[in-house]
Amino acid sequence: MLPINYLFNVSMIQIISGTKNATTVVFLHGYLLSSSQWQKLALKRAPWRSVLLDLPCHGENKNDHLSQRNMKAYADFVQAELQKIGVERYQLVGHSMGGYIGLELLKQDKNLDKLILLHSNIWGDSEERKRNRERVAAVVKRNKTLFLRESLPLLFKDKHKHQSVILELIREASAMSAEGIAHGALSMRDRTDQFDLVQQNAQRIFFIQGSHDALIPLKAAEEAWKKYASEDHFFVIPDCGHMSHFERPRTLRRLLEDIVF
Repeated sequence: MLPINYLFNVSMIQIISGTKNATTVVFLHGYLLSSSQWQKLALKRAPWRSVLLDLPCHGENKNDHLSQRNMKAYADFVQAELQKIGVERYQLVGHSMGGYIGLELLKQDKNLDKLILLHSNIWGDSEERKRNRERVAAVVKRNKTLFLRESLPLLFKDKHKHQSVILELIREASAMSAEGIAHGALSMRDRTDQFDLVQQNAQRIFFIQGSHDALIPLKAAEEAWKKYASEDHFFVIPDCGHMSHFERPRTLRRLLEDIVF
């Protein structure tokens, strides 16, 4: 059990005590990002205890080596780290790739009570998307900087408004190894549909989507969610792309509080 009034920071893991500590919420960042992406949520003032992790090859976690190239390998890493620091029952907010990992954890970790998919999805890649992942894996080994400069601005609805944030994300992602970036892309390529899992756990899963997310079409997300999940667990943040924690942090924070409690 995590102690009350506790701030823990050892490189790739942070534990932040909020105003209350009866509930633990784990935050998993997205591809090319890190746990620093949650800063605007002011988690020290949140009514829960927060656990932030850097996934392999992201942020402060310099480990490029996972046992396999798939989302389960990332989920195994997260589950092992949570066990090391004594996390028992928890809820999970998974952004983008972090949501894919959260779906794997839902299958294997009995301690996960509630999953919040933040700008993520529940379907596997199309054949075209798979080919794009493969191109990323090849391109990043030749010109990592160009790939980051082209891809990260696409996450925002208004790239000019958030230019300083984008430049900082590019700087941080530039520290990642090309091999680690390729590993993440190919691991996402090999995902499968999670429709049955979502249908079986509809009351435990929530979805938060941006109105102008360039990576996850709103109509496709709405249709999939309506078919397989609980319709009243689907939320859309207006005037927002793939990065609500930067673009609309106050709106996201209020939504999270409503869902967690």
